[in-house]
Amino acid sequence: GFKVLNGTIVANVTVDDVTYPGHAVAVVNASVDGVYTVSVAGKPYAVTVTGGSGSVDIDKLDVGDYTAELSATIANYNPVTGSDGFKVKNGTITASVVVDDVTYPDHAVATVTSDVDGVYTVTIADKPYTVTVTGGTGSVDIDQLPVGDYTAELSAEIPNYNPVKESDSFEI
Repeated sequence: GFKVLNGTIVANVTVDDVTYPGHAVAVVNASVDGVYTVSVAGKPYAVTVTGGSGSVDIDKLDVGDYTAELSATIANYNPVTGSDGFKVKNGTITASVVVDDVTYPDHAVATVTSDVDGVYTVTIADKPYTVTVTGGTGSVDIDQLPVGDYTAELSAEIPNYNPVKESDSFEI
């Protein structure tokens, strides 16, 4: 008699680095069509390979280093394994602070606009003011200041994003 041996599949998974809040995409290339599994951060994703290639969007991940683990058990073939490392890099926030000039004794208002909602700090004359940005904008009334020239310093430390540092000058 004779014995038919399992075939061997040549397969790999590749995942390009991505910038938060983007989604990574796992691409599987394989010599045999079928359903492969790519696991990232403990979550399995099914990838259907047709014509030698298939892909799947990975759920949004926090900033960090990850490994995509490839596996498959396809009838009449040896099991498949492989992996690829990738990074989710810090996103960049586009933000600004504007404080219009006012006439004493009026109070200035600091308005923050940003493409990322969150808590920002505007510091004027060494005093920090908290501004919550929702829907792209937020503002805070500034204490009465003596006549003079001032700079409003905007800062934020929002998870998964690079720190924010912006400023605006204004006059009372």
